[in-house]
Amino acid sequence: MHGNACSAALQEAAGPLLHRAVQDGAVAADVTVADLITLVVGIALATEHHPEPAAQADRLFRLAAAGLSPQAGSGRPQPARPVR
Repeated sequence: MHGNACSAALQEAAGPLLHRAVQDGAVAADVTVADLITLVVGIALATEHHPEPAAQADRLFRLAAAGLSPQAGSGRPQPARPVR
């Protein structure tokens, strides 16, 4: 991450939470706070012009968290309406 006050604050806040999630087996050990920030920013940018940006962002985040395989995605969210 870039060396600025915002990224330092995010690292300080998210670092312990991510560490706990890794210890609990909820997140892969190689995931970093920078990875998560990049994912969230990418989803925000990808959905900003969608008719239902919050619903689409939620869907994309759930897909990323669940994975793309049919086994991992058995609880996969339904698609949001397409952009027109």
